Amino acid sequence: MPKNMFSSSLTLSSFITSSLLLCFSTYVDGDGQESGGLQGKHGNSFSALYAFGGSFTDTGNAYIMGRLKGNYGVTCQRSGGRLCNGRLAVDFVSAAFSLPSPQPYLNASKNFNSGAATTGVNFAIAGSTSLQHKYFTNEELTHVIWKGIPMTFETQIHWFKNFLKEKNCLGKHAIRCKQEFKNALFWVGPMGISDYYSIQGSSIAHKWLTQLSIEEFTKLIKALINAGAKYIVAESLPPLGCLPLSISSFEPRKLDQMGCVAPVNSAIKLHNEILQSKVRELRRECWDCAILYADFWKAYETIVTNPAKYQLEDTKKACCGTGKGDLNFDPNTVCGAPTTSACTDPAKYVSWDGIHITEAMQRQLADLYLNQSFCEPSFDTMLKHKSSI
Repeated sequence: MPKNMFSSSLTLSSFITSSLLLCFSTYVDGDGQESGGLQGKHGNSFSALYAFGGSFTDTGNAYIMGRLKGNYGVTCQRSGGRLCNGRLAVDFVSAAFSLPSPQPYLNASKNFNSGAATTGVNFAIAGSTSLQHKYFTNEELTHVIWKGIPMTFETQIHWFKNFLKEKNCLGKHAIRCKQEFKNALFWVGPMGISDYYSIQGSSIAHKWLTQLSIEEFTKLIKALINAGAKYIVAESLPPLGCLPLSISSFEPRKLDQMGCVAPVNSAIKLHNEILQSKVRELRRECWDCAILYADFWKAYETIVTNPAKYQLEDTKKACCGTGKGDLNFDPNTVCGAPTTSACTDPAKYVSWDGIHITEAMQRQLADLYLNQSFCEPSFDTMLKHKSSI
């Protein structure tokens, strides 16, 4: 495979001595009193929400597994933890539909054996990759946040199939579960972020990786549809070249006029174009499904171009870090290390730790997806379709 465009003067192998701070601020669940003005805004349109994806969507599975790097001693006031200073877009979306935040699948307190209806489950695993284990071994790849070889997205499909068994959804009971899933929202967060970070400096070509990632995405969507899912939202990738982790890893000559890493963003833009085309194809194949493409890239770009409109100020600098440099980010000493600290007002920042975004940014994303037509087709179109059935 030809060498990719992500060659960097810095490697990510040094990113193993310390880690991220989970849920630095007090978390309030999706069924609590504070949900950024989105609580119940869309009524009871869905009976449950099921989530898949990586660290931008995981509400605790990776933390429960104990495989995240470094110091993760600080957690939320609930089982598991988020790679954020608070809630994620999936939490705000759940709240908007008057649903509690989907609990992580590995939460030992959940029991699906009764076959009773649930209000949702989160199967997302922070750090998940499309790349199989052999690539991390053969190419000697390192992972940004995961100790050793990370989980693949196939793990989430496997968990979902186990969930169907636990809910007694197979055989003669499949019809009952399909009826339940017809009234549920399936949220597929960004898939591929860890892949693109992991191949930096390797011989793996980004075009090949994009193809692999889209194939894994397609497998997941088809598994959901086969189980009875009718309402699905798929998030694209954000402009990773604009995050401190990327900016700090490349020479200034690789930056564009916006101060973002051009080769990284070029690869992500191509990924999103192919992803959007695949979503349209899946929508045509499943004529009675509503499959939305949530444009993370466009939403991110819209917010950082005019941050004041969205009550934000700093679009590049990390809230939590060493306090040094324009980005407040050091790949050798990241948020959670003893010498790092968090800013006093994370609500004004886009980046939480240089890799993940703040709760404030997550809330704005959820609002743009739900209410500002940053989905194709829009949520309003989906809800009108659902109410007409």
